[in-house]
Amino acid sequence: MNPHALPSPVRAWLALVRFSVLRQFRLRQMAAIALGLLFLTLLVVGLVTVRFGWDRTEARLQRSDPRSIQLLTGGLALPEVERMPAMRDIYREGQPLAVFSRWVVFFLFLGFLMPLWTLSFAVSAIGSERENRSLVWLLTRPIPRWGIYLAKLLGVLPWCIAFNLGGFGLICVADGEVGRSAFLLYWPGVLVGTVAFASVFHLIGAWFSRPAIMALLYSFFFETI
Repeated sequence: MNPHALPSPVRAWLALVRFSVLRQFRLRQMAAIALGLLFLTLLVVGLVTVRFGWDRTEARLQRSDPRSIQLLTGGLALPEVERMPAMRDIYREGQPLAVFSRWVVFFLFLGFLMPLWTLSFAVSAIGSERENRSLVWLLTRPIPRWGIYLAKLLGVLPWCIAFNLGGFGLICVADGEVGRSAFLLYWPGVLVGTVAFASVFHLIGAWFSRPAIMALLYSFFFETI
């Protein structure tokens, strides 16, 4: 008898991982939504880069106008004004990399796109099995429950990482030199954050009967608070 034809829990588990990866490819509606959001983000970032740029130093100076003290003390006070902590903060926070990081990386990508892209795949790993009523059949396979849970998580991780890290890279490329600097600075955080979000949303998908709603509540309410 061929030893490779014998049942093996390890081969069954690897087959489940492979099946989980391929099954995510068939969920084209989620991929289409994620790609649509990516296209809109690239369009907005590209337009801001071309039309306005990301240097907001002069805008912050005009808004706060810390140099107005010269009107009272004369031009000799200018060197002292430039050394004020408020002026140093304006120059530092108005730099293109700081502005791009604050609005695109932290507010738009980490605060909205990355959680949404991750949950669109992670909650469906077990949630789709429940909706299709195939979860009971899956649990009767000769694989322990922790093995099924881990296999499903490993099946969605490549898609989550591909969309988040690849999408973040495209967004940074759309900004040019500043975006490339931001990518080199933040890609490890994006990678680790993707794994963390995927783990949390996968857990939500296993716990709740309506995982997408609970994941949205967690992302945009609990995390915001």
